[in-house]
Amino acid sequence: MHMKKLVVAAAVAMMTSGGAVAEKSAPDFSAFANMGGSYRISESGDIFLYPAPQGMSDAGEPSGTAGRPMLDVLLGSGVGDVAAVVTRYYGGVKLGRGGLVRAYGGAVKFALDGLPLTERVELTELAVEIGYPAVSPLKNALGRFEAVVVDEDYGTRVSLRIRLPEEHARAFRETIAALTDGAGRVEDG
Repeated sequence: MHMKKLVVAAAVAMMTSGGAVAEKSAPDFSAFANMGGSYRISESGDIFLYPAPQGMSDAGEPSGTAGRPMLDVLLGSGVGDVAAVVTRYYGGVKLGRGGLVRAYGGAVKFALDGLPLTERVELTELAVEIGYPAVSPLKNALGRFEAVVVDEDYGTRVSLRIRLPEEHARAFRETIAALTDGAGRVEDG
C-alpha cells in the first residue's frame, strides 16, 4: 500500500512563518486525510542558533509519525529558513507507524531535493562622503565588494549610501581611505 501525498516546501523569513505556512495550507487541503508540518529558522546565514528555532506537528497522525520525521530530514539537510507541510490524502492505515515515518520523511526529502536554494548574505549599509575626484575610482571598485549605490547626493562633496555584504565592509573602508588619501568619511549607515 502506498500513501498518496502532497508536499509543500517553502522558504520562510521569520519564526512565525513556519506556522503560517501550515495554517495557510490547511484550508486549501481540508478534504484530505491528515497533515504534518515542520520548520527550521536560522538567525543569520548558515550559522544556526543552538537550538535552532524549529517546530513540528503530527496534526492528527499518530504521535511521532509525521512532524518528527519531517523535522529530522530538515535538520539533516543543512537548509535553514524552510518550512514543509505534507498532506496525506490516501493510505496510511495499512502503512503502520514505520511506513508513516518513512512516507512523511521521504516526502520532505523529495521536496528538498527539488527546492532551489540560495545563500543568505548579511548586508550592511555605509554612508560615504568623498570628494569629486574619488567618485569614478570608487564606482569602478564597487564590483570587487559586491556593493551597490543605494542613494547619492552631489553637493560640495559627494555623499553616497552603499549597500554591500558585511564581510566586505572592512576592506571597502580601507579602499575609501586609499582612494581619498584619508580624506573620505565612512560611517555605518
